[in-house]
Amino acid sequence: MPSPHRTSRLLPVLLLSALGLGVLPGSVAAADSTGNPGYVSDLVLNSSKSDRYAEYQGSVLLAEGDTVAALKREYRWGGTTCSGYLPTEDQIRYLFEAMRSGRALQIVPSYKAGVAGARCLVALKVRLRPSPL
Repeated sequence: MPSPHRTSRLLPVLLLSALGLGVLPGSVAAADSTGNPGYVSDLVLNSSKSDRYAEYQGSVLLAEGDTVAALKREYRWGGTTCSGYLPTEDQIRYLFEAMRSGRALQIVPSYKAGVAGARCLVALKVRLRPSPL
């Protein structure tokens, strides 16, 4: 068993290591949040010539439900709103295919908080529409 003096010298080293690895309780707040499953209603891809490009490079609008009146929620990426969050080309292609499929494919988004309450898309799950019970 280590002496109390030696343990007290190790504590700052362990604490600094934990800070560097992001395992302290404060880092839990940065975890991905999961949005409600939905269907792609709109897909926006702003080019560098767009007036909106500096604000955000793209977004997906998801209809969260099976009715026409379903709540629609936007998830953005890039620009000043969601700096550093960019989907891959494959992820954009999956979003496009989900939009083309109508309501056959469902998206479950994961996001982090962006500027002014924006939801910044960081990951997505694509799945077949769940069958009704």
